[in-house]
Amino acid sequence: MRYKIENAEIDILAPFIHKLTGIVLDYSKAYLFETRLGPVLEKYSLTNFQELISSIALNRNIEREVIDAITTQETLFFRDRSPFDFVQNKFFPDFFDKNGMNAPLRVWSAASSTGQEIYSIAMSLQNILFDLSKYNINLLATDISDEAISKASIGRYNKFELSRGLELKTLHKYFNKEDITWKIKDEIRHAVHFRRMNLLKPFVNVPKQNLIFCRNVAIYFSREDRKTLYDRLADHLVDDGVLVISSTESLAGITDKFIKEQFHGAVFYRKS
Repeated sequence: MRYKIENAEIDILAPFIHKLTGIVLDYSKAYLFETRLGPVLEKYSLTNFQELISSIALNRNIEREVIDAITTQETLFFRDRSPFDFVQNKFFPDFFDKNGMNAPLRVWSAASSTGQEIYSIAMSLQNILFDLSKYNINLLATDISDEAISKASIGRYNKFELSRGLELKTLHKYFNKEDITWKIKDEIRHAVHFRRMNLLKPFVNVPKQNLIFCRNVAIYFSREDRKTLYDRLADHLVDDGVLVISSTESLAGITDKFIKEQFHGAVFYRKS
């Protein structure tokens, strides 16, 4: 069933979505409200978006499902390959050369979605260290969606998800086949800690990081929210720490807390 949203409902729902997720939506995105939130209406036997708005305040489960539905969970392993080539061939070797092999390394995938990004980082580390359990490594993955974090923490993917960005040799090296799905091996899964987090709220109990990936999330934010996010990410990086964003994003004119650098085509931002 297709639900039609009225402009008056968008006027109420859009600010609420922004408050929950930071995502900015307007009348031009009416189809997103209808296609993504329509199934929530149907599940809870609601007849229109006004009833959804009223129900959100009364039912925490509906609020969580609205967040899960409206946030984009489009991702793949080793997305835009160059950032992972950068961390494996430049960032990680430089870090251990400078600090020693026993130095604590903290890496945060701030918008991890269903886990492909943080597992790609972990596999990149494993490629050069061979056994992550022998080193002082803390890998943190966060996302605003409960559904995404739940899936990521299990680390099980279907054939379609694995075919997107993952080479066959990497699949057999780091995954175990379970019926018609594949599950990330325990040595990789146990290296990662997953948490639900809204990036527009205070980063509670997040220590300073050596490396932060925050890709393809701020593009949905307002300019003011992007500045707030990037400034706070800078505050949670160690001196000389590195931020990686997507190739379609830029910090130019947003914040002065980073210096843009490049490595073999990969763009990254070092804390200034």
